[in-house]
Amino acid sequence: MISTGVKSVCFVCSSVILLFVLKQPSTTQIRDIALLPETNDLRKHVTIQIEGKAHDAPVLSVRVLVYQGELCDGNSLRKSCRTRSVSSQGTSNLECPPMSGCIEAALLQPSVKLMPEPSGGLKCALFEGNLCRRRLWSFDISFSTPLPGYYLVHIRKEYESLAQSLLDCSFDALKQTSQLSGFVGEAFATSPLVVHVALPTPADHGYWMRDPSAAAACQHLGVGAQHYHWMEPDSTTVGCLATKDATQWAQAAQMKQIVILGDSVGRELWGPIHQLLHPAGVEVRYIELKPKPFPTRRNVLEAVRHHLAELATGGAARHTTLLVNPASLWWCAFGYVEDYAWALDHILPLLEEWNRSTQGRVFLWTGTAVYPINYHLSLVASNKVCMTEPRVEMLNKIAAQRLSVLAPHVAMIDLWFMSAPREDDPMSPTDMRHNGLATYLEMALVVIRTITNGS
Repeated sequence: MISTGVKSVCFVCSSVILLFVLKQPSTTQIRDIALLPETNDLRKHVTIQIEGKAHDAPVLSVRVLVYQGELCDGNSLRKSCRTRSVSSQGTSNLECPPMSGCIEAALLQPSVKLMPEPSGGLKCALFEGNLCRRRLWSFDISFSTPLPGYYLVHIRKEYESLAQSLLDCSFDALKQTSQLSGFVGEAFATSPLVVHVALPTPADHGYWMRDPSAAAACQHLGVGAQHYHWMEPDSTTVGCLATKDATQWAQAAQMKQIVILGDSVGRELWGPIHQLLHPAGVEVRYIELKPKPFPTRRNVLEAVRHHLAELATGGAARHTTLLVNPASLWWCAFGYVEDYAWALDHILPLLEEWNRSTQGRVFLWTGTAVYPINYHLSLVASNKVCMTEPRVEMLNKIAAQRLSVLAPHVAMIDLWFMSAPREDDPMSPTDMRHNGLATYLEMALVVIRTITNGS
């Protein structure tokens, strides 16, 4: 059965969740895309009004693809390129059919924010008796425009209810899950919206870009020739095009050993980090942090305490860089939010003390995004029913808030932002929580550059 223990924090999180859902295309109003005149913001904005429940925001999934080419036509692109949605046969194809002269150039993560409530209060769309059952929710979708071209804004209805998508699940053998996350995965009827950008503006965040001139540069690492590369806001390449720099960074930082302590995402990051730093003589270890059968307050805390004590023996800790994630995706699927917060309250001081006593370096990486749209099997009977994107973001917010107070010398590496738009690169077609090698390789380079300060 579903625990209601997190209801008190659900609506607190609604302003930071970066995904929101629309109810019916027929009730959605879209303002023309334009620069907002009352601000100095150079980002493109779309304002959408959506009908939904009176006191429970829906949830949107938004991705932005950029196409370049002299023969690109926005209307033709829009007709041929659709946001994928769930069907009884699985998912439809997200890839847009290639058009003559059109090059898929970039992939951006937009910001989606709930707009302030109108001064007149709730604008009811439907009354039942004297109660307002439905209302219009307003959302602002904004994104950077670092390249000229056609920006296709893909909008998908992800969850019926924000509050429901944040609930804990119980997988106790004596209990039975009686409610679901409300996952829908329906493409918006007018998706994608098309924005033509003639004059690009600097990006305010990193983004993914395909560079035809460097198509084969990273094939020796086992990734496809056409994969996306990660670009920094200043347009400097960080991803696999900078692999030669990784060895130099590690040598300049005099790095000896990296220990990765986390769940399965840490395991997948271990491979490319080891591959990149082995030539520099850096030892890279992975230690699983995934207590069975599910995470609890005590078992995760005791596991972290045990591994830190083990690493501290022999004096090797002074030359160790520690990368930690307290099994956030494991918590997302099987744990309770309140217990996760309690565990962090006790784990983060341990990491701060480790950082102080060993003079080592400790980094906490965020939970990466999940993609229920990739999971073809029914979520009704799945143990992944509570592995929702809003829960991932909420756990990341809890970690960030506590980190600044309990472990101010432990730095956070944001891998969620990199992973959020990468549902197009799953490890396998039905994997909803792991990315492919190309994405993890780019993440590995960002991690290496961060922990070595790009020395």
